[in-house]
Amino acid sequence: MQETTGKPVVLKDLANIAVRMKSSTRPNNISDLVRELSADGASSVSVLTNEQNEFRGITYQDAYMRQVFETYPEMVLMDATYKLVDLRLPVYILCAIDGNGMTEVVFVFLVVDETKDTIMKALEVFQDTNPAWSKTLSFMTDKDFVERDVIRTLFPSVSLLICRYHTLRTFRRELTTEKMSISAAQRDICLSIVSDIVYATNEDSYEQQRQRLLNLNLAKVTEYFSAWHDIRHEWVEGLSRLHMTLGETTNNRLESLNGKIKSVCSRYATLQQFFSELRMVLKTLRNERIHKALMLTCKRPTIAVHDDLSAYRERLTPYAFDKVTHQHALSLKVSPIDSSTPEEAVFASTSGLVKTTASQCTCWNFSAIQLVCKHILCYRRLHNLPTSVEDVCSTRWLKNGYLQHCNLKLAATGMSPSLQLSMDVVEQRTASSVLSQAEKYRKAKGICSTLATLCSEPGMATYRERVDVLKKYWICGRTMKGFV
Repeated sequence: MQETTGKPVVLKDLANIAVRMKSSTRPNNISDLVRELSADGASSVSVLTNEQNEFRGITYQDAYMRQVFETYPEMVLMDATYKLVDLRLPVYILCAIDGNGMTEVVFVFLVVDETKDTIMKALEVFQDTNPAWSKTLSFMTDKDFVERDVIRTLFPSVSLLICRYHTLRTFRRELTTEKMSISAAQRDICLSIVSDIVYATNEDSYEQQRQRLLNLNLAKVTEYFSAWHDIRHEWVEGLSRLHMTLGETTNNRLESLNGKIKSVCSRYATLQQFFSELRMVLKTLRNERIHKALMLTCKRPTIAVHDDLSAYRERLTPYAFDKVTHQHALSLKVSPIDSSTPEEAVFASTSGLVKTTASQCTCWNFSAIQLVCKHILCYRRLHNLPTSVEDVCSTRWLKNGYLQHCNLKLAATGMSPSLQLSMDVVEQRTASSVLSQAEKYRKAKGICSTLATLCSEPGMATYRERVDVLKKYWICGRTMKGFV
């Protein structure tokens, strides 16, 4: 539709189209669906079956998704959403985070049931079609035991993380007066302590809060919490930050994406209708993100920054540079508690003592996000070391690499980078060439102020001559006649 009309398509347009499509749905036909999804020759579609050759699910990944995951495989967010397909199939979505902090869908699968065997088959397809899975360092999911068991089996080297929101929600659902045989007042105390445990900054803080919970002497609460204690590195904030998280503590990115999908996709649609609407949503979101990436080459920042940050702004994406700017502000307020060794300094932080060199730091910000932290910035400033972005920032955050990746994404969506960029520039110039009356007044007022200054600077003789010239121009303007 966008190619036919030449007009941009927004999510509201898709929602309106979805309403009209409800009355013209087609029956579920797996063979036809596979044929449609794989018609472009670049998409990967697999039908999951059991030993009796019964349909158990379907997986989908197009070229765009595959390229995104190949470039940014470090962290995967995984969650399921429901009530989208008339067969009552849960829709699982796997997402990655690109170099500019944007959420990108990298894999979609639907399953008849959420058993271990079925989910394992779907994720095995993901591994087969994405060799970059071996570079994945962490998976963030909810507390679902089946999903987590499958991920542990297929991705033995990754760090499993539990979404903080789902963690707190699970505690609220399970620590009830009926299930734990406790009073309402005791439940409130337990939930307060559990919240403090979730936000513990280090192991010592965690143990201190855990001991508060154990001191309540509530047998069922203690027994229930023991299962969480064994996996504390997956959900306690200060402990999970030791892994690669890219600064994420929740699956809110994925929840937001699910909301956008549900705003367009019909509820309880056929498989054909669902995938048709899903592909429209993804294409629209991709066009919006590509436009933002292209604007990086059109716009130049005008706000002055500290000299220490100039190289970072030039080399990093805006998302990464914002994080570095925050760390730089913090670096001006910290100082090492031990710098006796020239090659290393020791800083105090909320997570304990951290050791810092010119390019490495043991703090959570550096290990979880792979961006220069306040400690490295302080260390390099104290030792008068030159800025070296590549030494202290992961290549995933570099602007040049991100723009090259965007060219790949443009190719996958059939767009021309050079053509689209030139169109943006032309549109900006055209829009700026037509001024409102207020804008024309401000520009004319500025010129007149400059002329008044030039008239007032010299002596009286020159002053009178220049004023006479201005008067002649003013008279010509009133009579609409030329002046030579």
